[in-house]
Amino acid sequence: MGETIIFQDKFDSLNFNTWQHEITMSGGGNWEFEMYVNDRRNAFVKNNTLFIKPTFTADVLGDDVMKTGSLDMWGG
Repeated sequence: MGETIIFQDKFDSLNFNTWQHEITMSGGGNWEFEMYVNDRRNAFVKNNTLFIKPTFTADVLGDDVMKTGSLDMWGG
């Protein structure tokens, strides 16, 4: 019996009708301090390949934000 493909994405582009960025600070199940934001630097398609790239918050927003700043999760 052959396999039936029920979903396929060749990643010609990142189709936001199919995929979406998760926006949360819930810890991803391990309750570590981590956040998921809508940032095209972290999830993008290049040469028919989906890249999901983690970044350090301090590298994006600066060290001061980590100590004394505030963060708008929905502003990305």
